[in-house]
Amino acid sequence: MPLKLVLDNLDGLDDAHKALYVERDGKFNLDLDGLPATSAADAARMRQLVADAAKERRKAADLEAKMRKWEDLGKTDEEISALIAAEAARAQNDAEAKGQWETVKKQMLDAHAVEIKKLRDRIMAQETEIARERTLRENLVVDHAITGAIVEAQGDPLFLSPVVRGMIKTELVDGQIQIKVVDDKGTPRVNGKSEPITVNDLVAELRGNDRFAGVFKGAGQSGGGARPVTNGGTRKHNYTTKAQFKNERERADFFDQFGKEEYDKLPLS
Repeated sequence: MPLKLVLDNLDGLDDAHKALYVERDGKFNLDLDGLPATSAADAARMRQLVADAAKERRKAADLEAKMRKWEDLGKTDEEISALIAAEAARAQNDAEAKGQWETVKKQMLDAHAVEIKKLRDRIMAQETEIARERTLRENLVVDHAITGAIVEAQGDPLFLSPVVRGMIKTELVDGQIQIKVVDDKGTPRVNGKSEPITVNDLVAELRGNDRFAGVFKGAGQSGGGARPVTNGGTRKHNYTTKAQFKNERERADFFDQFGKEEYDKLPLS
């Protein structure tokens, strides 16, 4: 609060402020230069008291302005301070909780990824095993069908099995392996009645073909299926193993030219 220039008395003033007044004619007058100073130190002390008083007035004005703002919110300064402290604590807790959640979430995702990889590896292993078993089962079914048809026709399974294999394909229908005789383009063959040609039908065709007659008992030419030499010399070929034949047609051509006995002389590999 500002100091009055003239007072009737000094009641209510502290000693520091009382020192700023001088009595004249029964009144107390504010003397900024102070009472007649007895020393330079006293004068300096009084000037400092005036400056401190002005500073305190400014602080009081600032505090009053803040209080008005807090009162506009319906809160006291203690409540506002408590709210500010609570908000700071909540923000800190949120930051700590968020950091923990991010860590936990990363751990969960990493563990999930590991489990997914294990599951995929097991699925791949199972699929590989299923494919292997299906291939083995398919080979057994096909080998049984081909060998049975060739033996029934009194043919040579060692020579005819790969030939027949090159003329068929397999399909899995309702879990069952079906063998289909196909042409050069892979199209299933049918007979005159539009019925699928069977493996037995195919072997019967080969038995009636002069090129394969030598590998069936009681069919075709004698002498192991060898054709007579027409040039008066010994026929020669460049094959040293059976594995050198590129396809079944090439194998059949060899048999047609050189006969079964020459073919049997070749090692497998």
